[in-house]
Amino acid sequence: VLVHGSPKQRSVPPGKTRDQALDHARECFARVAQAAHAAGVTYCIEPLARAETDLINTVEEAVAIVDAIGSPALRTMIDCSAAGQAERESVPQLIRRWWPGGRLAHVQVNDPNRRGPGQGEMAFAPILAALRAVGYDGVLAVEPFDYVPDGLGAAARAIGYLRGLLETLDG
Repeated sequence: VLVHGSPKQRSVPPGKTRDQALDHARECFARVAQAAHAAGVTYCIEPLARAETDLINTVEEAVAIVDAIGSPALRTMIDCSAAGQAERESVPQLIRRWWPGGRLAHVQVNDPNRRGPGQGEMAFAPILAALRAVGYDGVLAVEPFDYVPDGLGAAARAIGYLRGLLETLDG
């Protein structure tokens, strides 16, 4: 799975409208989908909050592009931090809404405060429960931007926190 975040590389260019930028993005993602299919990988469009980019901010917007292109190699994903900032629905609701249609292929677990899971206000037990409910058994990517207390400490804390939640779900 490859993720296309790149907020600065997908903003609406000066002198262009949002619709023009989306048309160009669809053209680019259609070419990417062909290359991803040929390479045997899944390429995911990452919806990001408006504070990071003015283009493709919600899962619904990303799904519209995925549906327009119609390639099994092009999907979208949920970044918990961005979703916590940009979506009207909770992350568990997004998972339950979009996963069954096969449009989601990846999840990044991070808090809207830009730290790892368990280091902010977002509740990750309902997110993991929703992923279990839809049958997801793939990788959970942890993507903090604020490494507290440091890189290794943030990783260890995230792993311990997520393993504890998963053990609780397993009963």
